[in-house]
Amino acid sequence: MDTEGAYAEEIAAIAVNSSTLQIIDVFHEFAKPQAVDDWSRKHVHGLNCNWLQNNAKFNNQTELMQAFRQWLRGRNVLAIFANDPSKERMLFGQDLAVNDLCFPMWSQREARPSHLITFLFKRAFIPVLNKRCCAEAHSSFKYVPVYRNSTSELARRRFGFHCSLYDCLECYLFFIEERALPLTTIKQ
Repeated sequence: MDTEGAYAEEIAAIAVNSSTLQIIDVFHEFAKPQAVDDWSRKHVHGLNCNWLQNNAKFNNQTELMQAFRQWLRGRNVLAIFANDPSKERMLFGQDLAVNDLCFPMWSQREARPSHLITFLFKRAFIPVLNKRCCAEAHSSFKYVPVYRNSTSELARRRFGFHCSLYDCLECYLFFIEERALPLTTIKQ
């Protein structure tokens, strides 16, 4: 799972069959903006306030979180994973046990197959099962990535804005890469 925004304006999750590791369902929804000049909107995910106001299905973070919980109900959830899930743990509290996938630093991550495939999906807004994002959602005119000159920060800059859906796809592919396949079979 992944969320975007200090105030959660975007939540995505990918449900996977634990036996086959196939994607069986995808949750990807938005909430209307509450903070017009949010730092993370400008510098991380570039979510467009106007687009959110006109297209978000949910009026606020609470409704969005309730919809996500409803989506989870009835599923036999064995585990929930995220990359650095401190925000998700804070949002959902003890309700949701979220495990950290422990991605490598960006400078090491950008050459991995999981990252390269995700980058292609995100750049072309390719659907993940039955859900896709769109350029208009992440086209905030205020989006100005702030990065230092470290190798890791420059790698992050090349990846562009964060999108919950495509960040979830990378989590899924990273999980497959790290845990389901012997690392020796992955060609770098």
